Amino acid sequence: LLGSSLISLRGQLPLWMISVYDSGWILVIAGTLRFFPLAYFALAAHLRTIPTSQWRAARLASPARSVLRIYLPLALPGLVLGAVTVALFQSQELAATLLVSPPGYELLILRIYNLLHYDPERDLLAALSLFHVVSVLAVLVLLVACRPRYRA
Repeated sequence: LLGSSLISLRGQLPLWMISVYDSGWILVIAGTLRFFPLAYFALAAHLRTIPTSQWRAARLASPARSVLRIYLPLALPGLVLGAVTVALFQSQELAATLLVSPPGYELLILRIYNLLHYDPERDLLAALSLFHVVSVLAVLVLLVACRPRYRA
């Protein structure tokens, strides 16, 4: 549904924006739109773990200083978690990628899909699949190892 919507939207855009459809940015836009709720929920869950005393203390500073020096550093782990969540889910998403990927761009999941259906080259398929699984596991291990620990 998202891929079809992005394709139909292309006809209504100004000419200078159509170049986005011929680049890899359309895949970034599709992934962000599709998995934005997951990033939002990750950020919201992180923000609920921050003690309210820290939010109250941020109100004492000037608005510009409080955003850059207090709010953003407090929210940064949740923003990173949301971005990693979107990236992990996008790396395994096939439907919108098949519809909106521009010519010449082939993501890893699309290459695995094509090898599964059209090519008897099983050694390359196994290597790409193993690379995909290892990269996802590496990101998850890194995420767990770097998570912040708050004390109330």
